[in-house]
Amino acid sequence: MGFSQKVKDIYSGYTNYLKADELPEYIKEQVLYRMELCKDCASKPFCPYCGCVSPVLFFSATKTDKLGKWGPMVPEAEWNKFKSTPEYINLMNQIDETNRQSNTGPGDEGDSRTEQQSEGDAIPSTSGPQD
Repeated sequence: MGFSQKVKDIYSGYTNYLKADELPEYIKEQVLYRMELCKDCASKPFCPYCGCVSPVLFFSATKTDKLGKWGPMVPEAEWNKFKSTPEYINLMNQIDETNRQSNTGPGDEGDSRTEQQSEGDAIPSTSGPQD
């Protein structure tokens, strides 16, 4: 990659990063997809392979991952088409499963009581007085 392209990548990344809230949803999705593919890099201040600043590098519309995990951002129609591929669907399913596992602690399965209810708590009746 030439110096000129690297400057474009950096400019694009910082521009999008600074206006992240204003980006179209399909661009935000591509940023999150890139971050998911490169979890190790996303958790560090710099990419260990290309040296780019993280998370700014994920926002660059023109950047291509040095390891070939992702390329430049694509138009909305192309992105929506990609979201129906097994590659994307499988990754999203893995993320969902990981989220379910991290939100479920030991003993949480099958226990639908709220934190305020304990085994001895009676649930108040709303049907009036009982004889």
